[in-house]
Amino acid sequence: QTFTTVNAETFQMYINNMKALIMSHFQQSDLVIFNRCDKEMDKASMRRNVKAINRAAQVLFESEDGSVESNIEEELPYDMNAEVIELEDDDFGLWYLDVSEHPEKYEDKTIVFKGQVYRNRTFPSDAFVPARKAMTCCADDIAKIGFICHYKEATKFHTDSWVKVTVKVKPEFSRKQQALVPMLWADKVERAEAPKEEIVYFS
Repeated sequence: QTFTTVNAETFQMYINNMKALIMSHFQQSDLVIFNRCDKEMDKASMRRNVKAINRAAQVLFESEDGSVESNIEEELPYDMNAEVIELEDDDFGLWYLDVSEHPEKYEDKTIVFKGQVYRNRTFPSDAFVPARKAMTCCADDIAKIGFICHYKEATKFHTDSWVKVTVKVKPEFSRKQQALVPMLWADKVERAEAPKEEIVYFS
């Protein structure tokens, strides 16, 4: 296993000035430990920085008194109890991380968001990914992220076109990942304008 320790006191300085350098350490980490933590630090943001580049990593926070915590409450920018959760364009990154880690709490929830159509030759005719471009590390490390979405008229929408989807989340067990993963089933897909900022961020 690979363990990475991070001085929480200087972490933000590294993120601001040498993000690519420090994020490279998280890519292969099984466990990331932030030490020298205090109550004023934004631990949720630290955790998101790790999860954005390595969703499988466990993240722990150690205080100066030696106490350790891992269950950091994430403040979500949308109402989990709403009948329909409509994501603002800037909310996609946080939602993506949260539903990846806790797909069960989104089961049968209705989510509305914008995405860019992605499809390859291996996809069945009723499937595509409403994806967003994400910068996990640096400007040279931009990739599309998203989840498989089933919709009977998926082929109507061309690759790279922007759509607004209304979906239900149905977690399914993935043999490859040996875990529950979010699977989307669309009730409605309509053409949409691209958001002002096409790239999503996690911090």
